[in-house]
Formats: sequence, C-alpha cells, structure tokens
Amino acid sequence: MKNKLIIDSLVLILSILAIVFFWENTLTTVIILLVLSVCILIKTTKKEILFFIIIATLATLVESFTIFSGAWVYSSQQLILVPIWLPLYWGIGGIIIKDIYLFLKKPK
Repeated sequence: MKNKLIIDSLVLILSILAIVFFWENTLTTVIILLVLSVCILIKTTKKEILFFIIIATLATLVESFTIFSGAWVYSSQQLILVPIWLPLYWGIGGIIIKDIYLFLKKPK
C-alpha cells in the first residue's frame, strides 16, 4: 500500500504541474492526464475503474452546475462549462483520496 501512495503522490504532483504549465494547451493537458490516469489505474480492479469514471462524471457535473450558478468561470470552457481535461483530474483525485482513506483505515 505504501508503494501505491508513492505512485499516487507522484501522479498528483505531475497532474498539478501539467495543469499549471499546460492548461492553455488543451490537447497536451488531456494527453498528460490520460497517461497519468492509466498509470494510477494499472493493476487495478474493474470496481476501481468504475469508481474513477463515477467520480470523474459526478464531480464534473456538480462543478458545472456550480459554475452555471455564477460562482466562478474557467477561462477555457470546452465541456459543459469546464475544461475537457477536468474530469480526468477529478478521477485522479478521487482515486488518490480513496487510497489515502484505505491506508489510514488499515489497522496498525
């Protein structure tokens, strides 16, 4: 599990850096986040992949509704008021949060 958290940490850092440095180049950001999503989902179960898809979809929809209400705006909106790479970022975040939870829940 510690190895998984190390990989999660690297994926998280690289995801943040990809968005910070490439957010204006949608294709580059999507490709990087797709590769990182595959990295975080290697050797995983179908349930975890389904969890990734559910989190990516629901979090993006909720964020879209919030944006629609006028709370904030993205400078590049390609998919229901959000950047097209955002669902991947939400999915990565969901998996990392789940892994941290499972690590902390484990008896010592």
